[in-house]
Amino acid sequence: MAKSYGRCMQIIYKKSAAPYVARAAILLCLLISGTANAVDVKRHKQEGPDVISASTHVAATPALLLAALEQPCHVIQWMPDLIDVRPLPDDAQPGQRIYMLTRGNLFASPRDAINRFIRHGQSPTIIEMRSEPDALPRQSGVIRIPFARARWSIFAAEDTTLATYQQEVAAGGNVPQWLADQYSLRHVTRALESLTTYVATLSTADCSHPVRPVRPGES
Repeated sequence: MAKSYGRCMQIIYKKSAAPYVARAAILLCLLISGTANAVDVKRHKQEGPDVISASTHVAATPALLLAALEQPCHVIQWMPDLIDVRPLPDDAQPGQRIYMLTRGNLFASPRDAINRFIRHGQSPTIIEMRSEPDALPRQSGVIRIPFARARWSIFAAEDTTLATYQQEVAAGGNVPQWLADQYSLRHVTRALESLTTYVATLSTADCSHPVRPVRPGES
């Protein structure tokens, strides 16, 4: 899969297409090679929140992928249901605290979370996340995620970047954990498919997107 994508990309580089043409061609390469949305997601049952793990090959350098994962102005472009994401002031602990708010629907209230992200290592680069639910006062009508733990591992691969992801999340509120785990499985699939497509169109880590695109399945 990665090799067929690489051969396709080599043709684009040789043709030296205009940037907007190149971006469209990259997506075509993804479709032809089967790389687009080729996300492998699994659920590992255990006591408490189940472990949801996933992996995907991304058509971007590790630096571009890390920018898409760490910069809020990128994250809000690809993360499903996310309506607010912003860094919080630094404290004495390592890492960066991020506030995140997701939309509600007919069956569930909006939910927010305060997560601390810590990056370390190279080849692979690891981003670890843990929730800190008491870091900010709670908002009326918004359910605070009581527990979340996640880990990204970023590997440079031939022609692509391999991203693996793992999470454990308790939804909070009155949602039973078995239902929250089913939702997590779908959400992680949607998120990595969206990330894979989004990063393939990036040519710079800079993000000054004035308008957040509407993703499939959203209104």
